[in-house]
Parts: sequence; C-alpha cells; structure tokens
Amino acid sequence: MAVLLCRCCGARLEIKQGISVCKCEYCGVSQTVPILDFDEKALLWERADSMRRSGEYDRAMSLYKQIAVLCPDEPDVYWATVLCRYGVEYVEEPLSHKRVPTLNRIQYTSVINDEDYRKAVSLASNGDQRRIYILEAQKLDELRDRILAVSLKEKPYDIFICYKETDKDDRRTEDSVLAAKLYRALSAEGWRVFFSRVTLESKAGTEYEPYIFAALNSAKLMLVVGTSPENINAVWVKNEWSRYLARVTENGEGMLIPLYKGMLKEHLPDEFSHLQAFDMAAPDFEEELIRGIRKILAKAPVKAAEPQGSLPADTSGLLRRAELFLEDGDFARADELCENVLDAEPENARAYLIKLLAEYRIPSEEKLHECREDFSLSGNFSKAMRFGDDNLKIWLEDELALCRYKTFSRELENAYNESQFLAIANRFDSISDYADSVEKAAFARKKAAEISEKKAAEENENLYNQAVKLLENKGGKSVCLQALALLERLGGYKDSGELLKRCNSIIAEIDDKEKQAAAQKEAAKKSRGKKVRKITLISAAGAVCLAGGIIAAVNISGSVSLSNRYKAAEDYLANGSFDQAISEYIELGDYSDASEKLTLAQYNKAVQLYENGNFTAAASAFEMLGDYSQSKEYLLRS
Repeated sequence: MAVLLCRCCGARLEIKQGISVCKCEYCGVSQTVPILDFDEKALLWERADSMRRSGEYDRAMSLYKQIAVLCPDEPDVYWATVLCRYGVEYVEEPLSHKRVPTLNRIQYTSVINDEDYRKAVSLASNGDQRRIYILEAQKLDELRDRILAVSLKEKPYDIFICYKETDKDDRRTEDSVLAAKLYRALSAEGWRVFFSRVTLESKAGTEYEPYIFAALNSAKLMLVVGTSPENINAVWVKNEWSRYLARVTENGEGMLIPLYKGMLKEHLPDEFSHLQAFDMAAPDFEEELIRGIRKILAKAPVKAAEPQGSLPADTSGLLRRAELFLEDGDFARADELCENVLDAEPENARAYLIKLLAEYRIPSEEKLHECREDFSLSGNFSKAMRFGDDNLKIWLEDELALCRYKTFSRELENAYNESQFLAIANRFDSISDYADSVEKAAFARKKAAEISEKKAAEENENLYNQAVKLLENKGGKSVCLQALALLERLGGYKDSGELLKRCNSIIAEIDDKEKQAAAQKEAAKKSRGKKVRKITLISAAGAVCLAGGIIAAVNISGSVSLSNRYKAAEDYLANGSFDQAISEYIELGDYSDASEKLTLAQYNKAVQLYENGNFTAAASAFEMLGDYSQSKEYLLRS
C-alpha cells in the first residue's frame, strides 16, 4: 500500500482502506487521497508526489499522466496534475501557523476552467471529496486573481536573466556574480532587465510570483546563466526557463539564449540543444552578446512626420472594416482582418484591441466594460497593454476595473452564505482604489460576520436548551454530566454560568449522598457484628414481608408510569423519531438503561443530520458524543 503524505505539511497520513477523504493529524487540513490497488501505481504515486512537493512540477506531471493511464477513473490523479500546473505549494503563516497555498506557476486560464480540475470533480466518488475540490479551486482562483492584478501593473521587460542565486550552504553562487555583471552591462544599454537579486530585493518570498510571471510573459529575451549542469537544472531555475520555453513554443514569442562557463556545451539541458549558446569564458563574449541582443531588440524606426497612433493607409482601412464587422456581429471576420494587419504590423495595439472585442463578442469598444467575463485573462488584452500607448493602457485599465466592479457587485447582490461574502470582499479589495469598492468590501465582510454570528447564536441557543432540559429533568449523575459538558462549551452565554454552578452543585450533592450511604452501610455492617439480637427467624421474615408489602404498595403506580414512558421511548427510537426519543429518555433519568439509550438516540440523530447535509449541526452533535461509536470519524468528515 502507498505511503501517502499530507499535501500541506508533508506528514504521513493515517488512512483506512477505501477512504477518499482524510484529515491530517498534524496540520488539521482535510484533503482528498487516491485509492490505489496495486504496488506499481503506489510506487508511481510516491515518486510523483515527492517531485511535486520538491517543485519538480513537469516531471511530476509526467508521472501523474502515467498513473492516469493505469487509473483513468481516479479523480485525485487529475487534481494532483492541477496542483503541478499551477505550482501549488502550501506554506505556514507565521502568525496563525495555518497552511495556506501559494502559486509558483500562474496561468492565464482559471482553475475552475482547467480540464483536469473538471475531470476530478466529475469523477469524485462522494460529496465530501467533490466539496474539497471545489473549495480548494475557489481559493486558488482568488489567489490567482490577486497575483494577476499585481502582475498586470508591471511594465514589460526587455530581458530576463535566469540563474541560481545560492548553493546548498546558502552561499552566493558564481552564477549570481556573473549574472550581476551582465545586469549592469545590459542596464547601461538602456534595456529594462529582470534580475531577481535586484528586482525582487524588497519583496517577500511568497510575493515573488506576480513579478516573475509578469517578466516571463513580457521579456523579449531570456538569458540562462550556468556554471554547472546542476545549477541550470536546479528546481526553481528550471521552473523559470521551462515556463519561458513553453511560452516560446505556444505563442512564438521570445528567444532564449544559454550562457555557460566552466562546463561543456554538451552538458546543457537537452531542451537547449537547438539553441545558440555563448561560452562566457570567451574573450569577446560580452561584446558579441550585446551586439546580438541589439539586433533582437531593435525596433523599426518611426517616421518623424507621422503622428503617434496613426497607421499606413492599408492597415487603417482594414481596421476600420474590422470595426464595422464588429458592429454587424461578424466577429470571426473582424478577427481575420486584424490578423492580416498583424502580419504587417505585429505590434499594432489597435488590432489586438479589436481582436479582444471579437473574442468576447462585444460590438464596440464603448461596451467593453459590459463584458461578463474577466477579459484580462486574454492574450489579446496583454498584448494591447504591452504595445499600446499610455492613453490606451489607462483606458483599458479603467474598463477592466469597471467590468470587475460590475461583476463583483452582481455577485454581492446574489450572495447568501458566509464564504461567498468573504470571497466577494477579497475581490473588491483587488480594485480597492475604484469607486466605492472599499465600502462594498466592508459591507460584504459585515454580512459574512452577521451570518457567522447568527449561526453561532443558533448553535449556542440549541446547546443551551438541551442543557436546561437535562437539568429540569432532575435526573441522575450521568444526566448532569451531559448538561455540564454542554454548559462548559457555552462560556458566558445567557445565564449558563449560573446553570454551571447549579450543575456542579447537584453533582457534588449526589457524590456526598453516595459517600454518606457508603459510610452508613459500613457502619451498619460493623454494628451487626457487635450486637446480639434475640429475634427469631420467623419474626424477622414477617417483618421483611410486611416492609416489602408496604414498599410495593407505595411504588407500584410509579413503576408502571416509568415503564410506559420507557416503552414509548423505545418505540420512538425504533421508528427514527430521535427528537422524541431523546426527550423521553431525558425525562426517564436513571431508570433502567435510559441514560445509555439516550446516548444512542443522540448518536442516531447526529448521523441523520450528517446524511441530510447539515454538517455544522452534525459536527456539534458528534463533538458532544466524544468517543462514542464512530463519532470521531464522522466529526473529521463534517
């Protein structure tokens, strides 16, 4: 059987055979787990999981795909693939010590639109597993939105320098020194260069991704600096250059140049075999490199007499025709004409804007903010921002803010539970400088707090009523102990403090009576040994008979009444009327096995709540039951 580790903290999970959801005993996070039935799959999973945790996402994804071939109906394989695609890593918050996700490989596609995520949800074997996938995807998308919002504000870069900063002993590498020298030389040429040692100097480690993502998707050139195969293939170095190569392959944008020293060219990764590489030990290396970069980054000259934003007659006519096709609703034809313009002018921002409108089927730019989707995820949007002048960029940012504001406002109107209001508040935070977003975020959090307080009040009232009913019954010690457990959870709710004192007093009185009875019994036993009474056996028997007759006559009516109530409680329990059964057993107090049957009825009621989807009430009931039957297992799943 596979050794399964917690996705968040890496601790070993204790799971039962056939279980698809479990809770980590160390960090307390509930998560899905795969169900693997033979050793080959288990070994593959352990290797893939180990690579994912160490940040080797591409290798891990390759193994998960192998497992998917062997287990096409196992949803967790597809979910693990999603975690690799987005580079999900769980880090510990310094204050709360909770494990929260970070994203190391941002994608323009949202998690909820990811094919592997949708596959995982569709194959989930039960509601708990599906619920975890959905909630985690929502968290990741909210985080992704925040990262993209930051990255879109970054100016585009000309060059990205990729290198290994420190070695295994946390000392600065030779690669870092060489990269710094390059950074100074390239910056002196007037190019905007991403060099993490300088660019990310003021950023916390968990805040790097927005800036790395922005640079990877805007830089026209990446330089990979390496003095050993190990450094070039280091996890986070490879994470950067593999993402950039994927962009080059998918979009045909950008160029990667390997730079090496103290090693052979043949030692470079196989992925670089088709690329031109430079030996940094060569005497004229820097001069040759800068000459080559000038050619790559050179832009066509702009005619002095031509106003900014004007176009040659042929392309301006095509763009006007594209606008007319937009108005007519022929979005495919509009897109086609823009492609013709881009063949001649690949950096024409206006063409990308019209392609953006056609992509979202919007008839004119005045209605861009009415889009029902987040159009900032579009490649056409990013290119319009990249190649547009300042006026176009400001206008696009305003349209995007208005679009998001309207979308979030609609969501706020339709929200009805705590998690929805909190998520919407976070979304308004991302556009906090727009209109009354700050006030709407505060309102959403207020609504979430009200719902939370209402739920807490309802739960407290329910616990309070149960405790009062138990005390009013004036049952035995076991009933008082149940009431005590409920009252201790209530804190200072209503007069629970006074009831707690009363409950403790009753328990103390019962304990005292039990001690007194025991002492009297012991004293009577000793007294019988010292005294000699001359009472005949017949007289004694007659006395006993007489006393028994009197007791029976007094108690017969009470016994019959309790017996009837006990039978009624049994019928309620058998028929599934657990609330009535609980009420009767509480009234019976210590009669027969009523206290044990009370616990059984409470357990059955909790199971009924769980199966009906009322997880909050079920969790409260199972928590009160402690170790009874499978209460703890149900509590973990609630």
